[in-house]
Amino acid sequence: MKKPLLEIRGAVKTFQVGRAEVKALKGVDLAVYRGETVAIVGESGSGKTTLANLVLGIEKPTAGEIMLSGRTLPPKRTKADRRHIGLVQQNPYSTLNPRKSIGQAIGLPLSVHRLCRRSERRERIGALLEKVGLHRDLQDRRPLALSGGQRQRVAIARALSTSPELLVLDEPTSSLDVSVQAHTLRLLRDLQEELGLTYLFITHDLSVVRVLASRVIVMYRGSVVEEGTVEEVFFRPRHRYTQQLLASIPTVSEDDDHVKPEWPWDADTVSTEAAVTGCSFRPRCPFAIADCARKAPELAGPKEHRHACLNPSSSSTKERLPSGIELVPGQ
Repeated sequence: MKKPLLEIRGAVKTFQVGRAEVKALKGVDLAVYRGETVAIVGESGSGKTTLANLVLGIEKPTAGEIMLSGRTLPPKRTKADRRHIGLVQQNPYSTLNPRKSIGQAIGLPLSVHRLCRRSERRERIGALLEKVGLHRDLQDRRPLALSGGQRQRVAIARALSTSPELLVLDEPTSSLDVSVQAHTLRLLRDLQEELGLTYLFITHDLSVVRVLASRVIVMYRGSVVEEGTVEEVFFRPRHRYTQQLLASIPTVSEDDDHVKPEWPWDADTVSTEAAVTGCSFRPRCPFAIADCARKAPELAGPKEHRHACLNPSSSSTKERLPSGIELVPGQ
């Protein structure tokens, strides 16, 4: 039986805010297999970034465990633990020290983990730059001399420098122009095919998910409400929150509007941050039934497509979804 590279079991994370406790994660289970891209999607406050921080060791879980290659990662990560998980962050303008050269930025992980001799470092850095489509001579320049897209490629090269088993991509294209986004996504996809990389992809941009991910996890208020293959979740959404997310994708034509899931935007619902009994999406859901107030639904269904909804959608998005970023040959 195939074993996951990354496995999260019953992850709970609680933050103390004044005298109150805020439960950012509520018993999240997740498995990511080698060579695949799993996208975590949801609005702000859904818990996707907190989940990524647990994987990276930035935050410690209140309960539950994080496993990599079958080994439970300790709350306080060792240098060896950190080497096996790489990170590409959202803003390429703030993740690189403007006082350090590109070579110093990429070379720091090589030095910390003692992955090569000092005499070999320049050649290793040049090879990493070429791997992400940049000229090796850029290692002598400062970040201010590079465009946003080039800086993000440098960040990707730095993340690859330790040959990690898992790459966490935290909104890696959201700060880039649309044309640059397409180039960056193609690079990530090509690197995955060439190096057999595994991605945990944090994003709110559903059009990007369609391009890069193989599976998608939908989170709402600290819980996984739907998960499955991109095709199943996007074309046959079951949870009402997923249906609302897909219906929110901006469109530029009536044809695109026609294939989106329908959503009763004029329905009388309430948006609240207060804790609710039963389903957490119930105050915002015009399809809520009496049972939704009595108990919180659990994920159910086949492995390819599970959802946590007591009154799920039975509709589909028909033949296609609204246009998003497309990766055409040469991009």
